[in-house]
Amino acid sequence: MKTCTKCGETKAPADYKHKSSGSRVCRRCLNKANQAYVKQRYATDPEFNFRRRMISNRVFAKRLGYATPDPNFTYDDYKRMLNAQGDTCLCGKPPTHIDHSHLTGKVRFLLCLRCNVALASFDDSPVLLRKFADALEAA
Repeated sequence: MKTCTKCGETKAPADYKHKSSGSRVCRRCLNKANQAYVKQRYATDPEFNFRRRMISNRVFAKRLGYATPDPNFTYDDYKRMLNAQGDTCLCGKPPTHIDHSHLTGKVRFLLCLRCNVALASFDDSPVLLRKFADALEAA
């Protein structure tokens, strides 16, 4: 049994990140500290927020077998694209997602969650989107 130096509770070695190491802070306290750190960085460092999103996009794309977003897409590129779009998604809401082609990995737009999901629902097909737009206009 070990005592956590943060919370003062005595816990089993399995409750520590590395059972065999000399770690004296339990998993629960480590997780709380990490969450607080990440939350603070998101709030104060927009570049950190961008990097985390790009990493998440790459991991998700690889898992689904898609081309990963362009690794050369930088925070400066992101800011330029954001300014060119008028700091909004195509629908007018603040963009929260970086859209990319699943075939080439090329970054296309900065979109809100709703628009990103909608575009993905149509398999990124302009033909399919036009069909639905025509159907909506005819209805």
